[in-house]
Amino acid sequence: MTIRNAEEQDFPAISRLFWESDTFHAENLPSIYNKTDAPFRSIEYYRELINNPEGLFIVSENAGEVLGFAYGYEEQKGVLPIHKKRTFFFLDNIVVRKDRQGSGLGSQLLDRIITECRERKYSDIMLNVYSFNAGAIALYEKKGFTQLSRDYILEL
Repeated sequence: MTIRNAEEQDFPAISRLFWESDTFHAENLPSIYNKTDAPFRSIEYYRELINNPEGLFIVSENAGEVLGFAYGYEEQKGVLPIHKKRTFFFLDNIVVRKDRQGSGLGSQLLDRIITECRERKYSDIMLNVYSFNAGAIALYEKKGFTQLSRDYILEL
């Protein structure tokens, strides 16, 4: 198993993984997400993600096959006097191919993100996760993440 920076040639596999994640979200939150018949993110969108100098996009690969990815980017807060000035990493997404979930790939990807964030001297890592995603919540808590807030919705 190799964890490396994402490359342009990974786009077809990444696109399928995004679609798998999108489908999971649409099945669990049909009031918010539409199910799509096929992957829809463009190569241009993907290039922006992998070429963002303040971002990090990594893949987990085995025998030339991309099995998962993680990406995020730098954010800064602290405009108002009440807020501490800080530069942190926003972890936007971790996706592991459905048939490989529970194999430790997500943990390995997250370990790499944490290591890289420490090297970049970020104050912390933030992320959002839906309450239906029990596997992701368990992973984040296992790695030491703590719940910061809750979002609520009232469907009308």
